[in-house]
Amino acid sequence: IHLPVLILNGGADIVIPPVNSDVLAHTIPNAKLVRWKDGGHAMTFQYPEEMANVINKFLSDTGNT
Repeated sequence: IHLPVLILNGGADIVIPPVNSDVLAHTIPNAKLVRWKDGGHAMTFQYPEEMANVINKFLSDTGNT
């Protein structure tokens, strides 16, 4: 993958273990991992504004808006 990649992860996700995101972040060149320590599998409902801000900043910083 030769594109910027944003990986969002909840540290308390019991459906998909957070270690999977660590593997992705270390495997994909230039990947950015953002983790919400208490985020669960449905963290979009827990942190909607915070997630939107991270996504918007990532897109802005990478010129993909």
